[in-house]
Amino acid sequence: MSRLKSSLSLLLFAASAFASSSCTAVQQTANGNANGNAATNSANANGNAPRPLMLGAGAPPATPCPPYPAPTPPMVDDKPNPCIPYSPSFAPGVFGGNGEIGMGAATAQPSFDVFSWRSFVALNWPADGSVIGQNGDAPTVWETYNESYQVFLDDGSQPHWGPPVNVPAACQNAGANLPVFRMIAKVSQQVAAFNQSHGGTVLDERGQPFKTGPLVDPHGQYVRFEISLNKETFDYIVANKLYNREGQAAFNNDAGFPAGDNGNPNANPPTKPTLGSVVIKTAWRVLDPAQGDHPERYHTIKALVYNAPSDDPPVQAQCSVQTLGLVGFHVMHKTSTAPQWIWSTFEQVDNVRADAKANVPATFFDPKHPERKINQPPDKPWDPSKPATPSQLVRINPIDKPTQDLNAGWQKMLSNVNPKSVWQFYQLVSTQWPTSAKSGGFGKPAPPVLANLTLETYTQRSSSCIACHNNATQTTGKFGDFSYLLQRAQPEKK
Repeated sequence: MSRLKSSLSLLLFAASAFASSSCTAVQQTANGNANGNAATNSANANGNAPRPLMLGAGAPPATPCPPYPAPTPPMVDDKPNPCIPYSPSFAPGVFGGNGEIGMGAATAQPSFDVFSWRSFVALNWPADGSVIGQNGDAPTVWETYNESYQVFLDDGSQPHWGPPVNVPAACQNAGANLPVFRMIAKVSQQVAAFNQSHGGTVLDERGQPFKTGPLVDPHGQYVRFEISLNKETFDYIVANKLYNREGQAAFNNDAGFPAGDNGNPNANPPTKPTLGSVVIKTAWRVLDPAQGDHPERYHTIKALVYNAPSDDPPVQAQCSVQTLGLVGFHVMHKTSTAPQWIWSTFEQVDNVRADAKANVPATFFDPKHPERKINQPPDKPWDPSKPATPSQLVRINPIDKPTQDLNAGWQKMLSNVNPKSVWQFYQLVSTQWPTSAKSGGFGKPAPPVLANLTLETYTQRSSSCIACHNNATQTTGKFGDFSYLLQRAQPEKK
């Protein structure tokens, strides 16, 4: 989703070779580079000024991130490193002759989790280029992306990259240039209609079965969702006219979103690094300090919260300006070494765990209400315009100890930048990746189950991003390249 009124420029520098680095600077600080040396971003190796680019728009001049083994977390003058990885970083020789990782999943997992944290920091880096958290909360890099409703338009017309379009009539006078949150379930009505008409189980981009129920915050309000695409994903859809059903029929092929790759300057001809496709799904709750909420522990935005009209149950179109706090953050990133994509999932730390020291209760678990059913959706009808019984959740698959330790390190680094940084209140749940990427299919994902409490709320025991998305198709039935996004395409209205 593009939340900024004007186009924001970010410095995105190319990665070095895979064995030495898999991380590319999104925005260098004014006084330091990736290795902690004096900044040299006034000119590149050829004496030319570096080109400012939107993240994912192309390959800029090469400035490598820390080589393997990089510090964990990587630092720039004792601050986080604003680099987004193109692939996880491994020691030379990790990959065998068959191109597969020559180590056990448990041994490789930490490298993928570092990849996830680097991605989280880079994507949530302030879009104005300042250090993450240093000046308080701020609009982020990924918030310059287009949201899915801006790409798959109701009339099937060609979308454009930029500020929100297709704003519901009820929201047009509610607030200028604000994002619109219209999703209360984890699937759009377009995807629901398509899947139901084809006799299948309705799934969204994250694999949550449709109609498992909404997630409800402590004040009875529905959690809201959005899906955002980076420029490379957007450009692929537009170039192949996959934004409407007629275009997909004419395309008549399996989808193949661009993959991130480090490039090889020694190849003949040299190949440039590319970020590849990045899709982000987020979950948000309405925050109200008057009701005891703690917005100082959340990344927040002002947004238009939209309730679409419905006959079952009867709902009138409504739109209001609200302050929303980020509770779930999921990244899928296609890389050349992981054609099944890499899936990184984060949550706000208070989701199901109270912070007694700070006197902050858990968001989705209240011990004062033992009568509430655990991990069960609210009773029907599901009407977002009316208060519902708050969700009562517990985590079925605990975050493992190595990931908890990694989280503590990154959280400490973020709090060192600013003791009040909101980003210290987020944690990695885990990273799912293909252990047998070259074998085709879903590539034997590790871990086999991955669930975000805010996105796979009621399917924690069986949720697998890769296994589910291996079944994703276009509206024609052709392979969707692990994304259900293309099922949102509508017929073109002549």
